[in-house]
Amino acid sequence: MRQKMIILVASVISVCLIIFMVSVERKTNHTPQTKENTILNKYSNSIPKIIHQVYFIGRPHNESDLPKGLKNAMNTFKYNNPHYVHRYFDDGNAMKFLVDHFGADSDEVYAFRNLRPRAFKSDFLRCAILWIHGGFYVDSDMLLLSPFEKWIQKNATFVIPVEMDKPFGFSNGLIGSIPRHPMLRIAMDMIIYNVKNKYYPDVPRQLEQKNSFLSVLAVSGPVLMGKVYNRFMGEADEVPHNLNLASTKGIQILGFCKIPPKDEDEWYTTVPFPEKSSVCMGEKVIQTRYPGFRSEQASTGEEHYSTLYDQRKVFI
Repeated sequence: MRQKMIILVASVISVCLIIFMVSVERKTNHTPQTKENTILNKYSNSIPKIIHQVYFIGRPHNESDLPKGLKNAMNTFKYNNPHYVHRYFDDGNAMKFLVDHFGADSDEVYAFRNLRPRAFKSDFLRCAILWIHGGFYVDSDMLLLSPFEKWIQKNATFVIPVEMDKPFGFSNGLIGSIPRHPMLRIAMDMIIYNVKNKYYPDVPRQLEQKNSFLSVLAVSGPVLMGKVYNRFMGEADEVPHNLNLASTKGIQILGFCKIPPKDEDEWYTTVPFPEKSSVCMGEKVIQTRYPGFRSEQASTGEEHYSTLYDQRKVFI
């Protein structure tokens, strides 16, 4: 009888121990999962309702100090998306953001500090901002023609337009993303490598004879983003983009078209058609430059980034 009692007590203790272990495992979510995957799952199918815009003039300033046309352009994103938070980054708070989120001695701060062209600094900063917060980065000189909710796909985790009139690359004038999207990390790491090694990247062979200017865009801009896309898709850097794969990865690809002769007659559209830039497929949703941009921005006090590139002065 005593032996049976001992066996019974031992069985009860074993059952209680199993129940306790299962309970602890559930509470601690003890699943083989990286921190990055946890974050991606948390934000899956939901790009945060935040609009980030950046404008550098070589000194800290307020948004109210900007030229009238530029402010009006930025306001189109605020007015058309009243439920979105709007954040503005200038020469002052950009560095503070990077130090606060990555550390003063980080590669991210080093890359930003040692890129000379303001446009290239902005290229890097937009990826860093979206990596931390997610949301939508848009160039400050753009005009929003239709609210995001009318054309951003609900299941999109990354949004980017094709580069106009080129067989390779993606325009980084607009990027929508969930926080911690791998494409952002790939882009940041590639730019960091370029800066730390003072490296002027190769241009895909199909572009070499097309336009020498495109090599400028390989340091931090659209050509680099083309390589980023291919790496994310598991493709070689230089192969033509397989846009059909985009939707399987939650990526929404937009079009980019231009109808001459005016500079500002360029648009992002809802349907990509990279084969011919003079054909605008789908709805025009963003005008990529506001009328009068060239005259209003005639002098920025800085040499154009293409000149700095030609002089091999991109890196400090």
